[in-house]
Amino acid sequence: MGTKNIIIDTDIGPDCDDVGALAMLNIYANQGLCRILGVSHCTSNPYGAGTIDVINRYYGRPDVAIGTYYGEGFLTDEVCMRYNRFITTHFPNRYQSEQPQEAVGMYRSILAAQPDGSVEVIGIGPMNNLSNLLNSGSDRFSNLDGVKADDDGRGFPMFLQSGGRQGGTDRQWQNRGYGGIQCGLRYPGGAERGRKLADAQSLPWL
Repeated sequence: MGTKNIIIDTDIGPDCDDVGALAMLNIYANQGLCRILGVSHCTSNPYGAGTIDVINRYYGRPDVAIGTYYGEGFLTDEVCMRYNRFITTHFPNRYQSEQPQEAVGMYRSILAAQPDGSVEVIGIGPMNNLSNLLNSGSDRFSNLDGVKADDDGRGFPMFLQSGGRQGGTDRQWQNRGYGGIQCGLRYPGGAERGRKLADAQSLPWL
C-alpha cells in the first residue's frame, strides 16, 4: 500500500473524536503507515492550533505544519472551548508565543512542494478551509488557482470526510452548511464525484 502523505482538517474542541483521530494518525505515522504533512484547524477558536500542537508533540512531532481559519465568530462559544483552552494554556506548544499560519496558505505551500497527486486529505469537521482552498487564487506558492490545481491532478487524489452522506440532492452534496456558515465546498467533477467523496468514511488502514 505504501506510506501515505496526509493532511488532516479538524474542528478540534467541542467534541473528543478529533483528539482520537489525531492521536490515531500519529500512531499510524509512528508505525510508518503515513506521513503527517500538516494539520488544518477549521474554526475561529483561538485554542485549536495549540491543542493540535500539544498532541503532535506528545507523539514526537513538534514541527508538523499547522494552519488555522481566521474568519471571526465560528464555533467560539464556551462549549467549543471545553478542553482545548485548558490544554493550550497548560501544556507546552508553539502557539503560546506565536500565531499559527493561515490554513489556505498552509495547504498551498504543502501541496506545491509535493509531487502531483501524492497527498490525501482527511476532513473531520466543517469544510470551510477546503472550500477556501478550492476557491483560492494563485499566490507565491503556485500560479494555479485551487480548482485548476485539483483538476490537473496537482491537488489531492482522495478526500475523506467523516461527516458522510448528508442528503439526496446535488445541492446538499456541494453546499454543506454548518453553524451558520455556508461552506460551499466545490467538488471538481460535479455532484457524482462529490457523492463518492462524501461517502468515503475511512482510509483502508483505519
